[in-house]
Amino acid sequence: MARRHEVHLVTYATLPRDARGLAVFGEDCVSVTPVRWRETKGTPVFYLELLRNLLQDAPVIVSRFTTTVMRGAIRRVMRDAAVDLVYCDFLTLAPNLPARDGVPRVVTAHNVESLLWQRYVAHERNPLKARYFDLQYRKVLRFERSAPAGFDEIVCVSEDDAERLRGLCPAPAYSVVPLARAAPPGAPARAVAGAGAGDGRGGRRRRLCTRAHERLDQGYRSSPSTRTPRGVINTERGTTWRSTAGVAVTATGHTTRGAGGRSHFVSVGTEIPISCA
Repeated sequence: MARRHEVHLVTYATLPRDARGLAVFGEDCVSVTPVRWRETKGTPVFYLELLRNLLQDAPVIVSRFTTTVMRGAIRRVMRDAAVDLVYCDFLTLAPNLPARDGVPRVVTAHNVESLLWQRYVAHERNPLKARYFDLQYRKVLRFERSAPAGFDEIVCVSEDDAERLRGLCPAPAYSVVPLARAAPPGAPARAVAGAGAGDGRGGRRRRLCTRAHERLDQGYRSSPSTRTPRGVINTERGTTWRSTAGVAVTATGHTTRGAGGRSHFVSVGTEIPISCA
C-alpha cells in the first residue's frame, strides 16, 4: 500500500513496548502518530470503566477506545496532510473520526460484535454478568445499526459477516477480503497464506504486520470514471483509484509518480500488534 500511496498512520500504542513496532511502520509510512494507550484490564480502573459505561449510550468496546487525544490526533493529520481517504481498522474506532467532509472513508469490520455479545449472554451462568452482557449486546446492536452508515465501504472478513452487517445497516457498500483461503487438495499447510499470514521470522515481520493492508490494496489501478459500479467511489477531486477488493482511493496528484497520482492515505488503528514488537 505504501508503495502506491502516502500513508499516515494514527494508532494507539503502549510505550516502550511498541517502540519497535512503530519503527517498523515508520519505514513505510510518511508519518506515524502514536496515541498513548494504557491497558487497564486486570486492574481496578477497568471495573470502574465498566461501571461508568452503565451511564453511557455507547457500548464499552467503543467508549474505551474513544478519546479526545485520538480525536485530536486524527483531526491534525487530516488537516495537515490533506488526505484523500480515511481507513479505519475497526468499526469501534469510528467515533474518533471528525464529521464527514467529503473525503471517502473505508473501515474493516473484523467481527459482527453484536453476535459475539449475544453468545456471551447465552453462555453466561452468572446472573449479574449475564444482565451486564445483555445490556452491552443491546448497545452494540444499536451501534452496528448506525455506525456503518458513516463510511463509503465496509470491508468484512467473510461473506457471513457482510450479510449480517448488511442486514443491520444496508446503506454503505460491502465487500469481503477473506482472512484465509481453503487449501487446494494435497497442498502443504504452509502454502496457504491469507491476510496476516506469515512465519514472523526476520525480514518477514513487516510483511506479517502489513499483509492485511496490502490485501486491501491489491488490484488498484488508475481509472477516471463517471460510473458508480460496486467498488468505485466517484468524487470531483481527480483520478479515481478502483480496487478489485471494493475499496477506492482518490488521488489529487499532489505528489506524482509516473502517469498517475500518489494518494495521501490516513489509517486509523488500534494498538501495534505484539508480533511486530
